[in-house]
Amino acid sequence: GGGGGGGGGGGYSGGGSWGGGSKGNGYYYGTSSYNSSSGDGDGEIPMAVVIVVAVLALFGILYCVLSQNKKGNDPGFEAAVNEERDRKRSSYTATAHKSTPQTRCGIELKCLNDSITITSIDPNGRFANSGLEVGMTIKTINNVPVATFSAAEATEIIKLAVGQVTIVATGSRSTEVVNPPFETYSGTFDMSYVDRGKQFRGHVILELKNNQRGGYTVTGTTSDADGSAVIIEGLVTYGGDAWWVDEVQSGGDIGLKVLTTGKFDWSTNNFQGAWRSNTGESGRYSSFQAANVSKTF
Repeated sequence: GGGGGGGGGGGYSGGGSWGGGSKGNGYYYGTSSYNSSSGDGDGEIPMAVVIVVAVLALFGILYCVLSQNKKGNDPGFEAAVNEERDRKRSSYTATAHKSTPQTRCGIELKCLNDSITITSIDPNGRFANSGLEVGMTIKTINNVPVATFSAAEATEIIKLAVGQVTIVATGSRSTEVVNPPFETYSGTFDMSYVDRGKQFRGHVILELKNNQRGGYTVTGTTSDADGSAVIIEGLVTYGGDAWWVDEVQSGGDIGLKVLTTGKFDWSTNNFQGAWRSNTGESGRYSSFQAANVSKTF
């Protein structure tokens, strides 16, 4: 500063840099500096400062927009994930008729993973060709919720019923594969994908465990241009139809989620499918092949 009609001083610091990765990730804004001074003492703001402030304001707006997008504001993403979840939760109703309590329905139940699960259906029984399938979870029998029942208690309701027996169950309706090809499956996959015209490579470690209800739970990790991610949910059917969601846990894209859908070929340990991020980007996997696999039966 100065006195006696002398000059004044001023400064501004700001600036920025942009960076990005893949699969619809976000951007970041860094820092640089700018300084200006004027000694004319007339109170006017230097034009250079005005320009810099305007540019920084524009960058700030862009940053806010892109940061919000990085967190995931694509409404279609959650809708797509819910659609995959619903594939295993679809509800089916089947009805059979019993003339006496001694009439056998030909359906066997067991309690698996805290759920009443269909483990056998007699092809000549009352529920044959009813739409119910092995692996489905029973919700109600004649409008009685059985979630807290034992398998014996649920079976007793069927045995004692006379007339109409109505069962509501949830699960995957697919006769493609009834029996699990293995109990557990683990492998490291080398994969590549295209995002906005660029080719990227990565690795996926998958762990599949038989859930005793027609499929496998999915856990594991992924590592690619977006960083390291953890699989937070998913399902693979005995026939190989698969979906899972992974979420980036480290790096500049924390919170980025990616939905993967497709199908495994158990004979070749190959996966073919597509990906979709919660920022709206999507694409297909160019390759997804296991480098090593371990199975238990």
